[in-house]
Amino acid sequence: MNMNSEQLKFHEPSGKLDEGFKVRGEGYIEKFEEKYAEQEAESEQPVGGDIDFNKLLEELEGEQYLAKTGAAEIVEQIQKIKGKEGFSPEIFKDILVKILQRMQNECGDLGSLAVLEEAWKLCDFEKSARKYPEDHILHNGAYDFTNGKILISAREEEFTALMTIMALAVSGSDHKINVLHHENIHAKQYGPPTLRNIIKTRFERLFRKEKTILTETQSMVSANSRNSREIQSLRDLYEKLKQFTVPDEVINTRPFNKKGGGYNVIISDRAVDYLIVGHQEVRQLYALGLDDAVIADLVKNARWNKKNGVFNTLHNAIEELRDARGLESEDMENLVLKDILERKIVLYKAQRIAREEIDKVVDQLDE
Repeated sequence: MNMNSEQLKFHEPSGKLDEGFKVRGEGYIEKFEEKYAEQEAESEQPVGGDIDFNKLLEELEGEQYLAKTGAAEIVEQIQKIKGKEGFSPEIFKDILVKILQRMQNECGDLGSLAVLEEAWKLCDFEKSARKYPEDHILHNGAYDFTNGKILISAREEEFTALMTIMALAVSGSDHKINVLHHENIHAKQYGPPTLRNIIKTRFERLFRKEKTILTETQSMVSANSRNSREIQSLRDLYEKLKQFTVPDEVINTRPFNKKGGGYNVIISDRAVDYLIVGHQEVRQLYALGLDDAVIADLVKNARWNKKNGVFNTLHNAIEELRDARGLESEDMENLVLKDILERKIVLYKAQRIAREEIDKVVDQLDE
């Protein structure tokens, strides 16, 4: 698949919400993206400044080509390793260590794998097994802010070196670990399960739609968009958040679940404002180099500024960092685009590295 900067920027508009877009509804996002697509088409100036986008796109296409091995071939290679006389499952631990070392050296980032140990300590697998049925297909998760525990549909025995190697070789990331990453971000956003934090979070989930959308936006942008190909655009995020929709009449009539469940993420007409702005601001903060914990702290204390149409803590942090670095709005757009491209490259690199390490072991078996 060939991609260029114009196509990518079409899906990643940046800038303040335009006053002309006060027509609400599902078509709002399309109008917003169309506006920025038109601006890109009309621009006669090449984007990038000091960023070599052509080089990044060439690297992306090169990594895509190198990572094209199919899943069937990977399974065949794994079977060769398992079928060797004297085989021990420990060999997969050794392979995974080498993969992670190369990812750190060649990518400079382990993605969601970097937070696995931290998130694992918060997992309650016993309660998870009761919450999620045995016949689960996709890995889902939840963060219980009343006790600070992560619940996940994946069973504890699924977290093996072999399963992670296979996931990396097939897609460049391990979805169940991305889920843990997502929930671990919530742990940072909500804070420890003190009485004050529990009351505050319950109130926000019930009545502060904009805050709930923002917390989900950060978790999805970091754990998914930055570590998998599940969410790549504002449209993807919108469609994903719609899955959390709960009708107003249900929220307003049922008693709140004392165990901590129940989002009030209703992607209504006005809520699209929160989604677009939150998406832009979170993307910019990651592009500026802030990590999950710092952004989560900004999200935790964020308030929606109706007058300016921004989330105050996020907007102020962006402005401060921009001023300190002497960046203009176009520079920010380019930094976001660069971050998106680099995230995609890392995924394909991880995929290639995992396959190369599998192949090395198979080649040694044949000697």
